[in-house]
Amino acid sequence: MRYVPTANIALDTRKAKGGLKKEFVNGESINNSLYPLKIRVTFARESHFFQLNKDYYCTKKEFETFLTSKKGEVLEIRRIAQKKLEEANKIIDEIREHFTFEEFKRIFESSTKSSKDVYSMFEEYIQLKRDNKQIGTASSYTDALNALKKYKKNLQFRDITPEFLKKFENSYDNKNTVGIYIRPLRAVYNYAIAKKVANANYYPFGKYSYKIPKTTSRNLALSNDILKPIFQYQQIHFTDEINLKLFSIDLFIFSYLCNGINFADIARLKFSNIIDDKYIIYIRHKTQDTSKDETETPVYLNDVAKDIIKRHSNSYSKVDDYIFPIIDKEMSEEIIVQRIKEKRKRINKKLKEIAKELNISNFTTYYARHSFATNMRNENYSYDDIGDMMAHSNTTITKGYIDRGKLNSIKKASEDILKTLQ
Repeated sequence: MRYVPTANIALDTRKAKGGLKKEFVNGESINNSLYPLKIRVTFARESHFFQLNKDYYCTKKEFETFLTSKKGEVLEIRRIAQKKLEEANKIIDEIREHFTFEEFKRIFESSTKSSKDVYSMFEEYIQLKRDNKQIGTASSYTDALNALKKYKKNLQFRDITPEFLKKFENSYDNKNTVGIYIRPLRAVYNYAIAKKVANANYYPFGKYSYKIPKTTSRNLALSNDILKPIFQYQQIHFTDEINLKLFSIDLFIFSYLCNGINFADIARLKFSNIIDDKYIIYIRHKTQDTSKDETETPVYLNDVAKDIIKRHSNSYSKVDDYIFPIIDKEMSEEIIVQRIKEKRKRINKKLKEIAKELNISNFTTYYARHSFATNMRNENYSYDDIGDMMAHSNTTITKGYIDRGKLNSIKKASEDILKTLQ
């Protein structure tokens, strides 16, 4: 037997508002309980209830005349309920052949109410990332979604052609920005194909279709001639009272001396990452949950790096506390990502102030990573060694067993990079 999904306006009598209420009229028990008005979808002898845009309540007796009443307040509520019912029936028509309550709920609760709409699939994909605690990815995909909505209010998968993508690309002067927005769109398109929402025959990306512009890397490496006055500034003010500007320069130097560790990973460092008071071992947050083998990266703590940790951490800190005062354990992952983003912005602003004081070009936290890589290469370290130190290696290093030869090499590199600043 083939089941057909149906929808109607109904009372959800499973639970009354404020509990069950009865009164006796002429010796007869009357149910005066209030129940929420909802859209009921039924499929394969199973019913699910879905809310209207807000809660509306009535008794069973009132509902008997709901569809025929001419009272003003009832007419307005009925208009809203019938509009939601039309949306429900439209969705059912679109997904009738592969109906599931999960798919119906996704579309019904989306802002677009369409199974073939790009933006509803974007929203679903973003939610998957949030559920997987990939909040940073969800944030960047949200930026891409907003950029596309700004360019075209409504977008179907059939609209995404090589010509459309080229026009979208040409609406931006910075090709790097285009890539940041189109790569998430490509991922969502692939997801839609897997869900049988989009047709693979019309896939617009590929060798003979649209090619996403390659990212052109900027030279963000600072020479030793620029790094030395930055380091001197940090050392001169090291004993001053701590403020955001000095915290900013300390983190920049810490990043540079610790193999170019990026700001997001610095923020997430805990005292448990410190091994034997000599090394930090961490997994790049960017690579967590994205590969089978997560690379643990060791970093040697030279004296300057240790002093920076001591300066900004409390003596009573616990092993599972964060080292630097950027985030705390009570924060959710979503708030952590937002806090890191906000703090990095404020720190970069302070670094620009320092650049102005030193009469050098502006620099940000990200320059530390690029500068480390470039200057280590200038010190004749191989690309493989630099990749290992910057967590670009596929080789997993465990806390239980670390290659001593490798640690000695990392220690020497840390000492060499410090010498270039002195």
